[in-house]
Amino acid sequence: MSTFIVILSNVIPLYLLVGVGYIAGRLLKIEKESIAKLLIYVITPVVVFDGASSRSFSAELFLIPLIFFCIASGLAIFFYYALKTVRSDSTRNILAFASGAGNTGYFGLPVALALFGDSVLPIVTACILGTVLFENTVGFFLAARSSYTVAGSLKKLIRLPAVYAFVLGILFSLYSIHPQNSVGNVFTMFRGAYSILGMIMIGLPLSHIHRIHIDLFAILLLSVARFILWPVLVGCSILF
Repeated sequence: MSTFIVILSNVIPLYLLVGVGYIAGRLLKIEKESIAKLLIYVITPVVVFDGASSRSFSAELFLIPLIFFCIASGLAIFFYYALKTVRSDSTRNILAFASGAGNTGYFGLPVALALFGDSVLPIVTACILGTVLFENTVGFFLAARSSYTVAGSLKKLIRLPAVYAFVLGILFSLYSIHPQNSVGNVFTMFRGAYSILGMIMIGLPLSHIHRIHIDLFAILLLSVARFILWPVLVGCSILF
């Protein structure tokens, strides 16, 4: 019960941030595009660099983002081709992307730190890096294919800075280049902004919805992907 209370006490503020985003979208007419660009091109690369260049980041920990990247990419590609005869519109791309992606950074990071403390930060960050890399490579490419050609999708893909930040962070870690404490404090603030703005971003598009359509097929498919396939695949990677 105490664990449940801890989780609940940390989850409720995150859901309140979704409500803040909804209210801000309704009353202040804030557009999600500006915050999305800030997250994609500024905040996420800094968080990724911070995680990859962590003092505790080792060769063993490097396997964790690789495993998460492979699982996410494998599920996304599988569902992309599996849905070919079921969905012919852009929802096929969205569902494929969503089967591999998850709110691991915005939502998962603060909850994990609340439950296990700062000592698990390198491991949690490594997990998040895997999904972030997926979202900024294979996931983005599959999503972009709904509107662009292969060449056009690749051009969009190479403009995303998160992968370059990851590579730079790994180089910093390998050569033991660590920022000063004052810079580290800035990275901590970026992690906070990452979670806060990410949860607000969920509420902003909801404020512009005027008609609700419940897609039971999509809910079932993503529930299977997120709550059955992901745990099974991660569990298998731990065992084997």
